[in-house]
Amino acid sequence: MKTPNQIQVTFAFHPADYSAFQAAASIAGLDEQSFGVLAIHREAQRVLDEAGRRQRAVSENLDVFN
Repeated sequence: MKTPNQIQVTFAFHPADYSAFQAAASIAGLDEQSFGVLAIHREAQRVLDEAGRRQRAVSENLDVFN
């Protein structure tokens, strides 16, 4: 297995957001660090997927004019 790239990330939460983060991690059965890593991964993938959908939609719309 390839060694993953590693960076250090520090979260700065509003108190209510931190409570929600802790609750979500607990519900997911993960410690806070693992939950944070998973959350970043999932959101990054969602953003990339959405960008890909938009790009395909633009390409399809341009094909109509060709």
